[in-house]
Amino acid sequence: MQKRIDDGIIYALFAQHAISDKDVVDMTMQVILKTGLFALEYGEWNTKPDNLCTWGNLQVFMKEKCKLKKNTSNTARQFEFGMSATTNGDYDKKIDEAYTQSMANFSAGHVNTTSTISGLQDTIAKQQQQLVMMQQHMAANAYAAPPQDATPAQANNNYQNNNNNGGWTG
Repeated sequence: MQKRIDDGIIYALFAQHAISDKDVVDMTMQVILKTGLFALEYGEWNTKPDNLCTWGNLQVFMKEKCKLKKNTSNTARQFEFGMSATTNGDYDKKIDEAYTQSMANFSAGHVNTTSTISGLQDTIAKQQQQLVMMQQHMAANAYAAPPQDATPAQANNNYQNNNNNGGWTG
């Protein structure tokens, strides 16, 4: 990356659009930050006084930090995993297939949920119609005269007749 930046600085000089040292440092730090590998180093660099934040100082600073990170990073090979710890095409293919399958499962679940909701909406509409019919039926019967049944009236008369004689017959 350092060589590319140096080449860019030279190219800008030939194009008669020199890039200031501060701009070079700012652009480089943005690229370094986006890698996600040097967040602590980025914070450390930003604590330096402005007069020390030059392109030359940044090159020395990052060279030291990269060397330290390289020497202290744990790699898969150190733990005897070797090349099997890296991803390959089969692994990527399996991940893609798993993603595709999960999306298909989600789609099927969505279709089932949608049809269930549609069925419930139909059921609710039918129940609302039945409720209206039941309310109309109850309203019509609430004001109707009760049915005249001869049997209860006769039973009542027999009771009264039996009571008039104290329950004695004959």
